[in-house]
Amino acid sequence: MESKSKKVCIFGYNVSDALQGKVVGGAELQMALLAETLAENGYEILIIDREAKSSFHYKEKIFIRALPDWDKGIRGIRLFTHRIPCLLKCLREANAAIYYVRGCTYLFLVPLYVARRLKAKFIMALSHDSELWTFRERYRIFYVKNANLWDWLSTILPNELAYAIIPKYSNVLMVQHKDQMQLAQSRGFKSIMFPNIVNNDVYEIEGNKERKNFVVVGAISSRKSLHLLIPVIKKIGDKIFEFVGAPGDSIGEKIFEELKSLKNVLMHGRLNRKDTLKKIAGAKALVNTSRMEGFPNAFLEAWALGTPVISLFVDPGDVIKTHNLGYFCNGDVNLLEKILNMNHYDITEENLRSYVRDNHSPSAAITAFEKIFSDDLK
Repeated sequence: MESKSKKVCIFGYNVSDALQGKVVGGAELQMALLAETLAENGYEILIIDREAKSSFHYKEKIFIRALPDWDKGIRGIRLFTHRIPCLLKCLREANAAIYYVRGCTYLFLVPLYVARRLKAKFIMALSHDSELWTFRERYRIFYVKNANLWDWLSTILPNELAYAIIPKYSNVLMVQHKDQMQLAQSRGFKSIMFPNIVNNDVYEIEGNKERKNFVVVGAISSRKSLHLLIPVIKKIGDKIFEFVGAPGDSIGEKIFEELKSLKNVLMHGRLNRKDTLKKIAGAKALVNTSRMEGFPNAFLEAWALGTPVISLFVDPGDVIKTHNLGYFCNGDVNLLEKILNMNHYDITEENLRSYVRDNHSPSAAITAFEKIFSDDLK
């Protein structure tokens, strides 16, 4: 890869796994889908994956580069003795036109530095609304009850430095919906609406056509607010709820055990991507109780599969209400219970599928990305 033209360097972790169907999280899946979409449209892609065990060509235009020194050195100082030097070397050798990251962490200060030194473009794609919050908001939601001194020194303070620097000095922020766009613009950041991608293979999944059960997908953790759903599940004992996901923290482990004890609950644990999609495809609705999200992949996949979404707290960019993609409860648990008890939803599968095809296809993503390469941004 000698030419810099149309060369994109993506830095992250577990992206190579996501490319091969072993999805760890939504951010990794979106980075993998972006890499494939760009490669299919003539871009050269170098993925620097800190979790990759070895370097290899995934496809003709996608190369995975491992960081051989990442786990070497003495813990506590290896960030400076091994990790940053190794990452700097790989990023410089990439000599890309665009350096891309998703989310915000202090490690992303390194590709930002390299991009500016090489006079390349640096893109930060938002993975969560909180990346544009103030420190006070993050402190109240994430830190005040869940952080010790080591967390502050090793992670929180370095990340807060990144939150202050990276969005400000990025050439452009990729945002997922209009609420994020408004927040980014209010802080003076150059931004572009960039749709999360739903790959065409999702439409090939077939599920149970009876669509009787509800499905909940994702890690079972304190952030998912599933404790609010448990009393509702108990009250409507004639409805079956299927959970796809494993405990993500100590609170999640307690919730997992309580859910497992309920007669109208099926716990599947963590499933592979294809089996997860089959569960969504056969469900009456996908239920979400998270208080905070970016633009969940599970929502998009559900709509692509003709499955409505019932969301307690989150309606990204008001798309559920605007496009009739399910039901938004605005935090009202009683309304959630009422909707779950309904026998029929006045929502058509074709409307759900057409929304995704029109707004979240690979072609929509390429159109947005071409604006970045051509500097055609307002």
